[in-house]
Amino acid sequence: MRILDLCIVIGLAFPAQSVADDQRDKELANRSPYEVDLALDLPVTFGAGVVSLVPELVKSELGGPWCGLSCDPSGLNGLDRKVLGNHSSGARIASDALVISGMVLPHLAGLLDALISKPSDGWGGYAKDSLVLIETLAVSFSVNQVVKYAVRRPRPFVYDATLMDTERTTPDAALSFYSGHTSTVFCMATAYSYTFTKRHPNSPLVIPVWLATHALAATTGVLRVEAGKHFWTDVLAGAAIGSTIGFLVPYLHTANRSETTAGDSKTQQLGVALGPAFFEHGLGLGITIH
Repeated sequence: MRILDLCIVIGLAFPAQSVADDQRDKELANRSPYEVDLALDLPVTFGAGVVSLVPELVKSELGGPWCGLSCDPSGLNGLDRKVLGNHSSGARIASDALVISGMVLPHLAGLLDALISKPSDGWGGYAKDSLVLIETLAVSFSVNQVVKYAVRRPRPFVYDATLMDTERTTPDAALSFYSGHTSTVFCMATAYSYTFTKRHPNSPLVIPVWLATHALAATTGVLRVEAGKHFWTDVLAGAAIGSTIGFLVPYLHTANRSETTAGDSKTQQLGVALGPAFFEHGLGLGITIH
């Protein structure tokens, strides 16, 4: 008695590339990868901006760190304890400069990109990219502010008895977790790198762009630690949360993969078909991707 063999066959079927397809690909090259809805995106951006600004308006009414002038460093983990004693004013100034650069450079880079690549969607595409970047930044700011004011973790310098009491008991001294500078730069680094990758998926600059933007972000985080403004865990959390928001918000705006040309309602979509496949010694399942 012959044993029935069960086989699985995967078949790939791709449509032939026509002249019309080539022309369409050229027209779609370098375009903005995003779809925006002003009726939704503008209120979200404005609302997130308000959420991030309101805590600053009431910060002066809040007290200082919960432990006052008696914060015990023994409660810190070994990694964070190494930060105590850092007070580099140069690192603080440099980190302030880098966070501003991290917010501005993506827009300038996008402008330069539009001037050089001359995308078919022109300045409208650049405006879409900028709106998505601004919305991403606003969401990042708002999340950071909510977490900071909810956690109210003392900053590293609060543990330093050599500093003036007035400096160690300010409301800002209780807003260590998580690093806003770090999350902001990582957020914008990820958002711009994602945007560039979607605009130029075959560009040899994709990897250098990711490396350069995130090197800037990582440097900002290190400088915040050297300045004594944040613990390592503040910076690591800021990098993780900022990167997540920097990917998620642009991703949610990414246009559908089905592209239509003007006057042509035909779309190209990815399809999967299942069906039986018969062989000399058995029965199989055929999977066709088209």
